[in-house]
Amino acid sequence: MSDQIPPSGQPAPQNPGDTAAPTSGSTSASPPARKSRKGLLVSLIAGFLVLALIGGAVAAFIVTRGPDKHTITVASTAGGMKRATAEEKQLQQQLEATEKQFETQFEVTSVKSGLYEQDTTSRGPKGQLLFIGFDFKTPSEKNPADLAKKLRVIAEGNKLDVTNVPAGDAGGKVICMGSPADAAQKVASCVWATRDTGGGLFPNVAGYDSKQMSKLLLDMRSDIEKTE
Repeated sequence: MSDQIPPSGQPAPQNPGDTAAPTSGSTSASPPARKSRKGLLVSLIAGFLVLALIGGAVAAFIVTRGPDKHTITVASTAGGMKRATAEEKQLQQQLEATEKQFETQFEVTSVKSGLYEQDTTSRGPKGQLLFIGFDFKTPSEKNPADLAKKLRVIAEGNKLDVTNVPAGDAGGKVICMGSPADAAQKVASCVWATRDTGGGLFPNVAGYDSKQMSKLLLDMRSDIEKTE
């Protein structure tokens, strides 16, 4: 299958070397660095998030362990942010394609997505955030570590830095992968995982660091993840 997802309103690139045209409102930057085929997550998310194509993508991975059963619901409001349902309808094809490739790439199931409006400057740049939630096909204590290992390979393949970020009240371990400190732009995205479920948050505006994005994800998590 292709390593890329079509960007909003754009046809899917036919070759790994193709790049998508920037969406309206995206910040211009220097030409993107050539992606390694190891950079599957970056390529996956880059289909929808144009900023990932300019080499500024960052991912934080939150790991929690325990016997609790979790369920993921894409709520109408999460972390104080409203869901952008009108835009979701316009981007339905692209979002469904993203969900499908995420499911195949990471061997997960019940993948679902939602767009949220972040309009508070004190929390970070204003703009839409893409949430992707999923279930692991087979619950296991190994799932968080296995997914973290994949993300580390992706970080290395894309020359991204790896750092640790406090997990906050959600607990567990946080692994952050991001562009170097001297990068022209910074942008952050976060993924959490438990033994049975997980979710990720990906911005389509530049300017986030991993601390801001992990805080947003943890705020959303209490509204999206239910524990039994």
